[in-house]
Amino acid sequence: MNEFSTLPPALLFLMLGAVSGGALYNLWVWLHRRNDTLHLWAAGWCATTGSYLVCRYVQLSSVDPERVDLSARLTWVCALLLILVVVGLTQTLVRGRCARRWIVFLGGLNAVLALVALLTNLIATDQIYQRTDRLGGQNWAPVPGPLMVLLVPYILGAFVYCFTIVWRATKLDRGERRAFLVSLSVYIAGGLNDSLHAARYIQSIRVFDYAFLAV
Repeated sequence: MNEFSTLPPALLFLMLGAVSGGALYNLWVWLHRRNDTLHLWAAGWCATTGSYLVCRYVQLSSVDPERVDLSARLTWVCALLLILVVVGLTQTLVRGRCARRWIVFLGGLNAVLALVALLTNLIATDQIYQRTDRLGGQNWAPVPGPLMVLLVPYILGAFVYCFTIVWRATKLDRGERRAFLVSLSVYIAGGLNDSLHAARYIQSIRVFDYAFLAV
């Protein structure tokens, strides 16, 4: 049997420790300052990232087709939820609060897409194949569905929107603004690379797993 690529357990525990610590810290701050919703969004970002990492690890380390299929679908659900929390986090950072109507609309759209990812073969099919990345690592992955092509510009558009409103935010401290722009640049590059790789448009390596630590 071929060797399958996966995250080293020590690195996975390091990542989960980082996201868990971030989630608990921001949640603790929010519990003591309920009007500061920025920390609540940050806690949600960390928690969702942790769920994403776990689902990705299960997919990459599994050889059972049903387990690979389920974990891959859950990974897409976490990715859609990440879009929501990053948009909410960015709006709250720039404006002091998020646009509720926009968040409700985005949440509803992502909920529909999540159901499509879980229950249909439009985003990810139930056919599993062995994928080889640019470094020669191999893992089992689902064959992308016909709607996968639409997720790539959707994910890119959401992150570009966040980048744009931070770029235009004149009230932010210059250092804070630059740090957030660099963080979003890492997210945009990592998310675009992994989306194109998952859709089989390019042969690359998955890097979004490491984006949180870079941020």
